[in-house]
Amino acid sequence: MENNENETKELTIAEETMQMCKILYCQKDLPMTKTCMCFGWECGEGWHEILKRLSCELEALNLLYYDKYKVRIQADQVKEKFGTLRFYYTVVCDNYNEIGIEANKVIDAFEKKQDNGYFGLKAVCDQKAYYTDEKDDDGKPIKVWHPSKYHTEVTLHKEEYEQMKAAADEAHKRLVESGYDEITPEQKVIMEYLDSEADARIRKAEDDCYNVCERCGWQIGTEYSPRCETSGWITYICEKCATKVGKDGRETVYYKDGAMYEGKKLIKTKEQIKAKRDAFEAKMNKLEEEDEPSDEEAEKIQKKFNDEITEAMNENKK
Repeated sequence: MENNENETKELTIAEETMQMCKILYCQKDLPMTKTCMCFGWECGEGWHEILKRLSCELEALNLLYYDKYKVRIQADQVKEKFGTLRFYYTVVCDNYNEIGIEANKVIDAFEKKQDNGYFGLKAVCDQKAYYTDEKDDDGKPIKVWHPSKYHTEVTLHKEEYEQMKAAADEAHKRLVESGYDEITPEQKVIMEYLDSEADARIRKAEDDCYNVCERCGWQIGTEYSPRCETSGWITYICEKCATKVGKDGRETVYYKDGAMYEGKKLIKTKEQIKAKRDAFEAKMNKLEEEDEPSDEEAEKIQKKFNDEITEAMNENKK
């Protein structure tokens, strides 16, 4: 018994939260072709406690209204972007019943094969003859061909196509008769309410994460730890995390108070960085005055500026 307990893998905060909030994270096990939630929370562990609290608040709303109104908040993607949290969601109305579930299975199976080219579909234009008022040399009305309508021609598995299409048409008919696609006035009200509530809670969580170190969860601010912005992929972290050596043995290159550091070593002062940026902007402005540079020229100038920064960093290492 003890061995089994020891072998049990301890769940992370993200895994535990997604198991608790099953309605909110109903898409977590779907493939990447269907949803981005298959990647989980795409951010540092420092924000996980905030995300757990937000998820529980949204799931509480789902539990309150889903059983009766079939309306829910669905998480579509959770990620870090430009150093801040992004929580994308949708308010969904599920008018599910047994008829709807079975009918959708039939329709989805048909559409999947159709989209994958299983039936070899191609568009064909029917031609129809028309007689004009004009006459030829023999005095007969001139016959003109015009396209009348387009239709789809099946070149593969024609018999199976006809069977599945008939089944899908019948399934769609059952959906309409069962009222599967109809959203009631009450559901519309609940959807509007959940959308506003979710938006307010998500905005607050995103604002909270802006003041929390993405790596360790420590409060960032003048009272606790200065804000550091890593170079390259923007990440806001505390000074303690910024000065740590990474798993690859390399120290983090970051900006603090406008200056550039590598670990605890100052690489470039605020004034030096500002001078480089001002020089770069002056070059761009001059080019714009003379003649607007092409994308290729602008890319070369940007690359040269980046190379100068990298070269200065290497010189400081020596």
